[in-house]
Amino acid sequence: MNHPDAMPCVCTLPRARRAVGVVAVAMAILLAAAAFFTPPPVPAAIALLLLGGTVVVMVQYRMRQALVASEQRQRLTLEGTNAAIWDWNIPADDIYHSPRWARMLGFECPSEHTIGFAAWRHRIHPEDQSRIEQTLNQHLEGVTDTWDVEYRIRTESGDYIWLHTRGKVVNRDPLGRPSRMTGTHIDISRRKQTEQALRESQQRYALALEGTNDGLWDYDLTTGRVYYSGRFKAMFGLDEADMGETIEDFLARVHPDDRKALRSRLETHLPGFSRGFEQELRGHHRNGDDRWMLCRATIYIDERGEPCRVAGSITDIHDRKLAEQRLQHEAEHDALTGLPNRTRFQKLLERAISRARNHANQRFAVLFLDFDGFKRINDGLGHEAGDQLLIQIAGRLTDLIVSADGGSESDNAVARLGGDEFTILLGRIEDTAQVAAMARALQARLAEPCDIAGHRIRTTASIGIVIGDGTRDTPADLLRDADTAMYRAKGEGKARFAIFDQQMHEQVRFALELENDLREAARRGEMVLYYQPIVTMATAKPTGFEVLLRWQHPRYGLLEPAKFMDIAEETGSILPIGRWVIDQACAQLGRWRAAGIVSSRFVLSVNISRRQLLDPGLADAVAEALQRHEVPAGQLKLEITETVMSEHLEASTEALDALCRLGVEMMLDDFGTGQSSLHQLHKLPVSTLKIDRVFIADMVDMFESSAMIQAIVTLAHNMNLKVIAEGVERADQLAALLALECDCAQGYYFSRPMPVAEAERFARAQSPALSSVA
Repeated sequence: MNHPDAMPCVCTLPRARRAVGVVAVAMAILLAAAAFFTPPPVPAAIALLLLGGTVVVMVQYRMRQALVASEQRQRLTLEGTNAAIWDWNIPADDIYHSPRWARMLGFECPSEHTIGFAAWRHRIHPEDQSRIEQTLNQHLEGVTDTWDVEYRIRTESGDYIWLHTRGKVVNRDPLGRPSRMTGTHIDISRRKQTEQALRESQQRYALALEGTNDGLWDYDLTTGRVYYSGRFKAMFGLDEADMGETIEDFLARVHPDDRKALRSRLETHLPGFSRGFEQELRGHHRNGDDRWMLCRATIYIDERGEPCRVAGSITDIHDRKLAEQRLQHEAEHDALTGLPNRTRFQKLLERAISRARNHANQRFAVLFLDFDGFKRINDGLGHEAGDQLLIQIAGRLTDLIVSADGGSESDNAVARLGGDEFTILLGRIEDTAQVAAMARALQARLAEPCDIAGHRIRTTASIGIVIGDGTRDTPADLLRDADTAMYRAKGEGKARFAIFDQQMHEQVRFALELENDLREAARRGEMVLYYQPIVTMATAKPTGFEVLLRWQHPRYGLLEPAKFMDIAEETGSILPIGRWVIDQACAQLGRWRAAGIVSSRFVLSVNISRRQLLDPGLADAVAEALQRHEVPAGQLKLEITETVMSEHLEASTEALDALCRLGVEMMLDDFGTGQSSLHQLHKLPVSTLKIDRVFIADMVDMFESSAMIQAIVTLAHNMNLKVIAEGVERADQLAALLALECDCAQGYYFSRPMPVAEAERFARAQSPALSSVA
């Protein structure tokens, strides 16, 4: 068919030809008429002939214009198609190329080119030359109707572009040999680049799929058919023909616990509300195993905005999932015992709390266990033996709890929080008595000896119990309260259990508040010293004062050491406070000495805690205070409890020796209640024993207490030690102590602890309180 733009030209040429024919016929008629008439009408004939010539010239002009217009339209058409024309005179070996071909190859002055076949062939890429010649010869021989080939050709810059060349033999000689061939060249470099990029993209996609080893599925929502790739079927252990073409064939091979979720995902996303989803699921393998897979899906929308396809993949994540589960187990379980750790136990507590909230009158209990003296086992037998003991303890606790739950761990659980701390969850309890019975059973089971490293070891545990009902509990609160109750049990003598109550919580809050305030108490001047007289039996006069610390708390008033000393010891605040007490005691004694209120034999005794005794700077602090306030070392005594002295004798030997070299005497406080033996007593660098008040309280009514005091006094005198009886409150106690030849006494009978002003008046008066007894 002719191009529409060329149709006017095509139509004009026949009309011009018809006009010439008409003019020729008219002229012939006129010439015949002129010959017929005699004489001829010369003017008319001449005019007619001139008119005919003019018409012929005009028609010829119109024909030339039409031809030029036709050729111009053909050139524009070729330019619009981006094609170059070539015309090959085969016998002459001349190939004509239009200027467009020259521009394609980058000639500086694009124009018509005529070159030979060899020159044209030389520009073709060597890898394409043989293919070009083969297809060209087939066409020249008449095997193919047209010649159609794509190849690379070298440009003037030395680069190669892709050409699509089409041609046809348009003339043959009488012997049938081709003599002329014409055709077009089109630059297809951009298309080839696009095709190459597409091939590379497809290759990358294929390699990516092969590398990921994923299975593919494609769900045609119009037909309801699903394509499953071979890898998809292999991941379920299926052969090519073992799986149908419906979505139900996929869902049937998903674990029942995951199938409902996958079906719900599909139903939710198919309307097109979301373009895709991911879900981890377990696929049922033909061999019976369930393997973890990651299913991905993408929803495709057609031009009407309706979902038409769901394409997706499945990835084998079984090994990764198992590794995650192992890591999760390790993160929630104790490596030594295999029991749940704190993290896991808190999750179990959350479940118990939720269950109690949802069921009226359902309660549960948390038991917090801490083993008494476990550190001695580690220190004495080594940490490996300690670990073996913890493993045996874990087994005993688990056996007891499982048997109590009828062989199920769904409600009850045992966990190790760390060190020698274990917790137990009793998920369903009837009453407090049931929990107390379990605590006693635990203590009895734990008291049975364990064989560790050739030693039979017996353990005891302090147990704190908290009852939960889900009303206001959190896991952290429950563990905190159980821990509080455990420390109450340990403080009451160990190997006991205590059930948490609100009073314990208030005491803990009170202790926490004191702990915070204690850090700044001395700096703010809230610490004050009180003094209680120590009276010599023989002279009935005070021989010194025991210095007692008090805390004038801004909210709670005057607090005695029993309220805050344990806190100070635990937090380390006792060290700066203790040095302040020593310095202030020496300062006061120095002032009394300078004023002549006390003699050179008057002594102040200051209590020293365990942490102070182990402080390497204690002796230096004492020496500095004595020197600064000009107090002789002999007028200062340091009181240390029998238990602290005996337990830390070796660790504190250097400090005690340094204090003794200063001339400061040591006093053994609370004698008779500690753990020192006669073998240890002679090693202790002490000059005085203080008999604990528990013996004084019963000495009149109980022979045993009087006998104990007699033994202590006799022992002390035989070792050249002085004896002080503390807690004397009655005259009969004083008389009994005189009869037993006790050296000194102190107690409410003489005076309660006094602030500094009252103590000074007492010293000035040199109280005659003993005159009636002497």
